[in-house]
Amino acid sequence: MTIGEKIKAFRLYRGMSQNQLADACGIISATIRKYELGIRNPKPEQLKKIAAGLQVSDSVFYEFEISTAGEVAALLFMLDNAIDMELFETEDNVALKFKDGFLKKFMWEWFAAKNKTAEIKSDMEKVDNDEAKTAIEDKAALKVPKEKALLLPSFESIKQNTPEAKELYARSYLIQEQNTDAINAHVLIEPSENRYLVQEPPAFPLTTQEFDSLYELPFTRAWHPMYDKEGGIAALEEVKFSIVSCRGCFGSCSFCAIHAHQGRIIQARSHQSILKEAREMTQFPDFKGYINDVGGPTANFRHPACQKQLKFGACKDRQCLFPKPCPYLDADHSDYIRLLRELRALPGVKKVFIRSGIRYDYLLAEHKQQFLDELCRDHVSGQLKIAPEHIADATLKHMGKPGKDVYLKFTKAFMQKNKEIGKEQYLVPYFISSHPGCTLANAIELAEFLRDTGRHPEQVQDFIPTPGSASTAMYYSGIDPFTGEKVYTVHNPHHKAMQRALMQYRNPRNRALVIEALKEGGREDLIGDGPRCLVRENYSRAPRAGARRDFHSGTAARRQEPGKHVAGRKKRR
Repeated sequence: MTIGEKIKAFRLYRGMSQNQLADACGIISATIRKYELGIRNPKPEQLKKIAAGLQVSDSVFYEFEISTAGEVAALLFMLDNAIDMELFETEDNVALKFKDGFLKKFMWEWFAAKNKTAEIKSDMEKVDNDEAKTAIEDKAALKVPKEKALLLPSFESIKQNTPEAKELYARSYLIQEQNTDAINAHVLIEPSENRYLVQEPPAFPLTTQEFDSLYELPFTRAWHPMYDKEGGIAALEEVKFSIVSCRGCFGSCSFCAIHAHQGRIIQARSHQSILKEAREMTQFPDFKGYINDVGGPTANFRHPACQKQLKFGACKDRQCLFPKPCPYLDADHSDYIRLLRELRALPGVKKVFIRSGIRYDYLLAEHKQQFLDELCRDHVSGQLKIAPEHIADATLKHMGKPGKDVYLKFTKAFMQKNKEIGKEQYLVPYFISSHPGCTLANAIELAEFLRDTGRHPEQVQDFIPTPGSASTAMYYSGIDPFTGEKVYTVHNPHHKAMQRALMQYRNPRNRALVIEALKEGGREDLIGDGPRCLVRENYSRAPRAGARRDFHSGTAARRQEPGKHVAGRKKRR
């Protein structure tokens, strides 16, 4: 047996969970699990703590080289001197009998487990291929302790296009969503035909050392030569001089599955590793002194959301930021600030930008409020991209995003900070149309918000269901898996086009769709010549040569500087 297998065997004998052993020995449960799985081996001092927690000697974990009969005999002499045991003869063999209660029970349980494994292996060898599907999988399922496994609705029960099946689908998604954490996830079993699909708990988050080692591999930062004849890959220019500093995300937006792929526990590279990569960047002939990005799924996540996550895993029944920040949330940005300052100080580096996106609700939760100042002074390239996604509360609650008031609070703080430091910088918000829960009335509400705030989005995103996200489960089932409530979903392509058009109501190509949407939504008051109208009902007058027409008012529009949003028009003198 390996050291990890021995730790697990003694832990189970003591009737302890991994969390209970972690409490008893002062080592986090994630590390205990890695030891048991053989991912890592404990150091001697850690092994002593584990042994103390299990109330055994640490010597039981060490391996002995025994390969000859003479070595077995020597071990028996040692056992005879060390413990109370009895040697007796059976009909065909010589046997040892341990009088020590602990050893007696442990040996019985060990042999029972070995016999069970042998029984399953034997059965697998006896049946033919047709029968093996049922026999093998049934016995494999039995090996999983009931308290460690959850049975999902069968594939047959959720694949039907019926209300009952879709309700089961939403329930199945919720169980899967609540078991995406390596520390507290259960084994998931889904029956399918005459088989079982068994999903093991996720892999543990990378350690800093493991994370660093990945990015110390000899990447070329170049496209494959096969693309030379096509002029290369344009998208590489943005990422070639960008640095990944973290992975994982506890933001858990409904339309995103990153937290399912990378986990909700943040993993971060060391400063030394990141600085080493940055120094290597400066040696490239085409490096101009600008690091385009230092971030990850969310740039300003550099440590776990709270210390509880390291011991118990991410909470199954609550989010870290939605509907409001958890009281245990650690929103300290000091490590990220220090990292950015170290990068700026490197010879050959002129500017370090943050372009992978930030969570502004997390930024606002910082008590010291240092990061906003640092961000505006040194890390914005004129425009900062943020993702409020929508402003209607009825839609945002299904997106898992903060309310409109939080977005407006950050906008105000951002503009005040830039005024304070004498910089002219702008926010570029991203919005999503036709997300589950977004009605036509919600889409019109967003269009009015864009009008009132002078936002004219050039790029908008129409919701697309992607695998593994809660939004996709809502889109398919029509049910919010977290609440069990019915959710309005848009499936008709024309209705989706209307919601998208409302976000760009100033675009003349969208005029007919906008009018149709406003009439269908009972908002004809927004059609006409009034100052609050979104579109004129009859507008066919061609603009004079060399002038652009403002689709909103019909008057000649001034050209805007990039990033500026003109909220109103002044009369021409």
